[in-house]
Amino acid sequence: MPPKGEAPMSAAGLRPAGGERAGEERARPASEALVRVTMPARYLTQFCRHFSHKLPVVIGEGEGCVDFPGGHCALRAEENGLRLIITAGDGEVLARLEDVVARHLARFAFREQPEIRWQPRDMATPGRDWAGHDA
Repeated sequence: MPPKGEAPMSAAGLRPAGGERAGEERARPASEALVRVTMPARYLTQFCRHFSHKLPVVIGEGEGCVDFPGGHCALRAEENGLRLIITAGDGEVLARLEDVVARHLARFAFREQPEIRWQPRDMATPGRDWAGHDA
């Protein structure tokens, strides 16, 4: 059983139960950022735990995800920083989630003043999440 406030993981891994459905065929707008920080795992955990009080969240070993209304943010701690990938139902929601995620991460990592540059991401493989897991 997951800790209080954290959603159970689906069989796909980093996807909260009740997330996107397998076989969903439409491409969704998505963006990605690699945020250069010295403690990516710490910020990943802080970010996910912050949102776990109100939203479905999954935290795994060096990975996490948050299901926002209308979109999804996947996080992965890497050697050179924290990788963030957002998928959303439409471009307007994507822009809003980019702003929400960037503001929160900037607040958590204020000592490092991270630069967060979103780049469009090709989500052309329907039915798969950014890490290659079945959706």
